[in-house]
Amino acid sequence: MTTHSDKLSHLRQNLAKLRDEANKLLKIFFEGDELLPGNVYELRRKCGKKTCRCVTHGKLHGTMVWSRREEGKSKLTVVPEDKLTSFQQLTDNYRRFRQSRSRLNEIQDQMLDLIDEIELARKGEPPT
Repeated sequence: MTTHSDKLSHLRQNLAKLRDEANKLLKIFFEGDELLPGNVYELRRKCGKKTCRCVTHGKLHGTMVWSRREEGKSKLTVVPEDKLTSFQQLTDNYRRFRQSRSRLNEIQDQMLDLIDEIELARKGEPPT
């Protein structure tokens, strides 16, 4: 049988776990790493030349591109080979930042739910 104090203890433990996770996530927002929205990936396509290997042998050409949204439209930019690592790091930083922000939002919602449960569990009867 779960007692009143056991339930409160369990709720507080869950709240403390969420607080610890939130504190870890907050560190990401204090970092000074630059962010670059978008994604870097290899675009494979045909070039259109009739005698090219992409047409004759089906071996598509690969180009590294940076994809992002601008004014509601997808934009692609070819990434120079010497800048590839930098682009990948900056877009990874952005993705980590946004994922952390999303998770922090979830944690805050869960924390508020737990706090509401703690309030209900702590409410007593008025003295008679």
